[in-house]
Amino acid sequence: MRKWFLNLPDEDLAYFPEGTEHFDDYVEAVGWAQDYAALNRRMMMTNVIRAIRGVIAKPFDAELEAINCHHNYVRRENHFGQNVLVTRIR
Repeated sequence: MRKWFLNLPDEDLAYFPEGTEHFDDYVEAVGWAQDYAALNRRMMMTNVIRAIRGVIAKPFDAELEAINCHHNYVRRENHFGQNVLVTRIR
């Protein structure tokens, strides 16, 4: 996003300044997508455990904490003394 004349350390990085047009819409949409994805992962894990219990006769515990990591997200972070929103896309 060279529109704001920033020299970012990596060509894969982008900058979308807070307060610009569509910024709030973008953050809201990404937040909704992150919540939807998290719910989807929880539902899939519940259904996988239910299916496994349907074919394994011996009872088992499945109460361990699952790794819950999405590849695209926005999060408020503090960098160099400033609170910023960071988008990570992998």
